[in-house]
Amino acid sequence: VAADLARCRTAWEAEGRIPEFALGQDDVRDRFVIPQRLYGRETEIKQLLEAFDRVAAGGTELVLVSGYSGIGKTSLIQEIHRSLAQRRGHFIAGKFDQLAREVPYGALAHAFEGLVRHLLAGTDAEVAAWRDDVLQALGSGGQVLVDVIPSLSRLIGQQAPVPPMGPTEAQNRFNRIFQQFLGVFARPEHPLVLFLDDLQWADPATLTLLPLFLANPDLSGLLVIGAYRDNEVSPTHPLTTTIEQVAARGAALTRITVPPLVAQHLAALLGDAIGDQPQVIGPLSAVVQEKTGGNPFFAIQFLGSLHQDGQVAYDRATRAWRADLAAIRGLRMTENVVDLMAARILRLGEPTRRVLRLAACVGNRFDLATLATVSEAGAAECAADLWPAVEQGLVLADEHSYGFAPDLVDG
Repeated sequence: VAADLARCRTAWEAEGRIPEFALGQDDVRDRFVIPQRLYGRETEIKQLLEAFDRVAAGGTELVLVSGYSGIGKTSLIQEIHRSLAQRRGHFIAGKFDQLAREVPYGALAHAFEGLVRHLLAGTDAEVAAWRDDVLQALGSGGQVLVDVIPSLSRLIGQQAPVPPMGPTEAQNRFNRIFQQFLGVFARPEHPLVLFLDDLQWADPATLTLLPLFLANPDLSGLLVIGAYRDNEVSPTHPLTTTIEQVAARGAALTRITVPPLVAQHLAALLGDAIGDQPQVIGPLSAVVQEKTGGNPFFAIQFLGSLHQDGQVAYDRATRAWRADLAAIRGLRMTENVVDLMAARILRLGEPTRRVLRLAACVGNRFDLATLATVSEAGAAECAADLWPAVEQGLVLADEHSYGFAPDLVDG
């Protein structure tokens, strides 16, 4: 703004008028901020949207998204979330936990808990309509699902106990009632997209259930997207058997393998991060691609580490970014991103490292209220301690739980 005003003054003093000119010509990006967007995933996004269109026309389909850890599978599916919402679809998501494989239907329960909360946020008339539809579909077996999805009782009310059965009969009853429940939400007029992340850690009960409802001819308008690390799924892995069963039953199945980024994609990312500086972006993107193999998460963490160590920095004297390419090329790379992230965490202050350790004990998702309780601190103090990890991209915060954090830290 100051540069634009100075240009106005110079023109006025010289000519007595201010001609039109493009604003912001002297603007520079002096902060290193990696943009929260996808690069090089146009083909994969197109495939996912085409699968949704097929489901919206009355189909049921399983889309398997595979790739190495950090390749961007989850980010890819989250990117299409907005597009699906604009197309009248319900989008729900659950994530399997490596340490909770013994919990049956854990990811499914989490996904449908989110759907129930969304429905309860509607108008009284909308909630009443959904309640009637669900009750009609479940009949006298509502308690079977309430046992798995506790918040469902807030929508359909207290349910009568179901008669006891033997293990096989009880399992068959659950399978039937769950598919009837799915049918309430999976319809061509409002398709249901169910995203299941980290399928390589899915519990046996969920893997048994998947082929049943994916091949159910009475269900339509259902798109199941499963993401998994293909390097962790062998030919004898339970997930491989499930996929074979889905295909054998004639269910529609689409496979998407997410490839690494090439230097061109990394150059676009760097361009958005530091501005139009080809003399830096071209060589740096090539080195980053070589060092990280084009793994997006690894690349972003590597770039953050370079900036943290001063090997990529903004030079205020020249008002341009510089990269110490010789030093970067000479770096001895770790074998995986875990070592790189661990090194970045060790550079954080002790209060931040302490709160990160406690957050890890809570789980891969946590809220500030819970974290403040376990850390025996106030929410404001906890937020301030955690904020350096958020700035470094080590913790991802949503706007609902952490929107106030910068004010706390700056104040």
